[in-house]
Amino acid sequence: MSRVYYQNSDGCIIMFDLTNRKSFESIIQWKHDLDSKCILDNGAMLPCLLLASKCDLPDRKVEINEIEAVCHQYNFMSWIEVSSKEHLMIEDSMNFLVDRIICSKRLDRPAVKKPSIRLMEEEVPELKPKGLIEADKVSARFCWC
Repeated sequence: MSRVYYQNSDGCIIMFDLTNRKSFESIIQWKHDLDSKCILDNGAMLPCLLLASKCDLPDRKVEINEIEAVCHQYNFMSWIEVSSKEHLMIEDSMNFLVDRIICSKRLDRPAVKKPSIRLMEEEVPELKPKGLIEADKVSARFCWC
């Protein structure tokens, strides 16, 4: 993909189909493409979440240990099993990515100079977003890469 496509991105989701081995194998190329064309202003890699879709279907072609290995090897921030059909972990996945982006932007922001007045103290959110803690209750899997 063109650099223009990635321009001004703050985060990325790469998704593959758990029932399609070829889609899993293609995520490596997508991640290489992303990492080669998009770097944040602070020099860090773009936060990228790996989503394993169709977790509601029984005919899996990709093992969990393979997903975890790719997640760690290619520096995905995490991976989560999702089902669009069952609406399983979709919103939680998006919240997770957005929370991480917001948190990293707050940490990158320059400190307020002494003469300034702060009307409200801002709290930096935890890195664990709402919803993912209870992931086991909805039989979804994730890792903290």
